[in-house]
Amino acid sequence: MSEQKLHVVHIIYRFATGGLENGLVNIINRLSCDKFKHSIVCLTDFDPDFAQRLNHGRAELFSLNVVAGGGFGYLLPLRRLLQELKPDIIHSRGLAALEAQLAGLFLPVNRIHGEHGWDSPQAKYNKKHQWLRKLINPLINRFVVLSDEGHKYLCQDVGIDKGKVELICNGVDTEKFYPAVKLTSEKVVLSTIGRLTPVKNQQLLISAFDQLVHQHRLSNIELRLVGDGELMQALSKQVQQLGLTNDCYLLGNRDDIDKQLTQCDVFVLPSLAEGISNTILEAMACGIPIVASSVGGNCQLIEDQHSGYLFESNDVEALVTALKPYLEQESLRRRHGQTARERAVNYFSLNKMVSRYQQLYLTINTSI
Repeated sequence: MSEQKLHVVHIIYRFATGGLENGLVNIINRLSCDKFKHSIVCLTDFDPDFAQRLNHGRAELFSLNVVAGGGFGYLLPLRRLLQELKPDIIHSRGLAALEAQLAGLFLPVNRIHGEHGWDSPQAKYNKKHQWLRKLINPLINRFVVLSDEGHKYLCQDVGIDKGKVELICNGVDTEKFYPAVKLTSEKVVLSTIGRLTPVKNQQLLISAFDQLVHQHRLSNIELRLVGDGELMQALSKQVQQLGLTNDCYLLGNRDDIDKQLTQCDVFVLPSLAEGISNTILEAMACGIPIVASSVGGNCQLIEDQHSGYLFESNDVEALVTALKPYLEQESLRRRHGQTARERAVNYFSLNKMVSRYQQLYLTINTSI
């Protein structure tokens, strides 16, 4: 292989706060500067504040400003951009960027596509989306999935050959996210972190919290929701209507997630669908027990009744039942939190993830 740097062009829908995007930042910041060069092509645009997370000089950003529902017209300017960039590898991420691989048709490049989960439980079975994956499949040298569920979906439901599918789980920076002494508080703090969208199902968590406060009469608890999105107003209204404004706080987007987690006693993720959650991994690394819906990669990350509790998705009573032991037993929180930390360090470190991507990029560029 040439001594020149391997140029990877990453194609994503938008470069802003999100698990997919955060994972991309981690990969780019940690891959060897001597071996790799990166460009990020956003089909829409990027958030300049979020882009600051990239270490200086690690990647060049481009925006195509594609309008939703605008068809395939963007493929021609994308192709011209790719011809200028001359990548060795095109790595698209997420369903919205899959069709962008058509712009690289007949260019001398290797192609990788990353599957990052679904926006709803039903999306997984969308026949149109399955057809699109089958259509683009001949162009793709490797698919990357994050979870066992994703691997099963591509191989069994879509029909992708197993030899083309790599399972690379997300990783967490266990040096940045680590157990810290919590500030003195009389309350047990429940936290969730994520986009305020229907698939994250924060409204279920607020309903469960309402039951704990008003029906089970637990006055020593507090709920913090970190993140922003389309449901901010609706969730705020729900909190007000339930009379929880003194106990439940919507904190919006934050750039100090590690500090937010250090003040958390129990991390909750009530999603309807999930890939491999970066926020679960970060909470685990901080030594915090997890309560999460038994969907997607959550079942892969959490050892039920050892590092957390899994509950039936969208079942408020099951969520209340899962939360109560942690609210009543500090020793249980401490024990499960320690197990979660050990699991994050041993199986889900950021270095392990980055090493797998480096191996994939180098191998695909020399063997195909």
